[in-house]
Amino acid sequence: MDRFLSSLFLLLSLEVVSAGNVLFGGMHASQSHIGSMMPFAVRMTQENHSVHFLESYTLPNSYRFPPCITPHFFKLPGDEIYTRQVLGLMWTRTYDAEVMSQVYSVADKTFLDIMKTYPEKIGGLLNASWDLQVVDELFGLTSMGLALKHKKKNRTIIQSTTSTINAYTWEMGLGRPLFHRPSLWFPNGGNLKYDVSKFFMRLHTITTGIHAYVTSVLIPEHYSVEGMKAIGILDFRSSNSGMKVLSTLLKRLRLSSSLRQFPMTSKPLGRVAKRQNP
Repeated sequence: MDRFLSSLFLLLSLEVVSAGNVLFGGMHASQSHIGSMMPFAVRMTQENHSVHFLESYTLPNSYRFPPCITPHFFKLPGDEIYTRQVLGLMWTRTYDAEVMSQVYSVADKTFLDIMKTYPEKIGGLLNASWDLQVVDELFGLTSMGLALKHKKKNRTIIQSTTSTINAYTWEMGLGRPLFHRPSLWFPNGGNLKYDVSKFFMRLHTITTGIHAYVTSVLIPEHYSVEGMKAIGILDFRSSNSGMKVLSTLLKRLRLSSSLRQFPMTSKPLGRVAKRQNP
């Protein structure tokens, strides 16, 4: 699997010139996310690229990078809300879509803290010439990589470390009403109980879909962008305009058809031979 992912990553970055400068940026205060990005980073060094890795952290010790990678450390004070509500409950809490707005809010604050605490150091990275940026999807809206992309129009790859952003995109790309299947944000086991013929279950899927849009797209792209504004990006959107996305979401939900009685019909698959008793 690692070999396949590395090969896919290299195919996506074929246009990067030989011995190019590559900047990786992981999730704030998460060494496990950095570890999931390391196979890509190490493979890039094997292709003679100069690989740099930005890490902002609150733990006493930073990530131990291999000698082939140039790290850029940004030690920051801990965030009480993030530590208590996200990291502290990581293994016991069943997360809903609301956690995305919390993570992006912390990401925005982290970006501002970096610029305030390390202005010269972060300024050097902002003004450097990067051939490619690889960023963690959880900090996709406020990460260094996407900031550089929008400022200098450089190539950027968003690595999916948790599938949260990809899950929403996948749902929107199904081309059919979202209530046909349980929401990806249902609690563990909730999908096993889902019955599309039941009104309240369809309603639950609809409200969860709207909630996911608001917390994963609308709030982060309009209210967690102070870091972007600080470097001159006044109109930051990673996706299409909010109204266009909302219009698409409502079409996928098809509220009128989902709230009325759902017909349990099936199409014939062809003539089936009936077995005759001897």
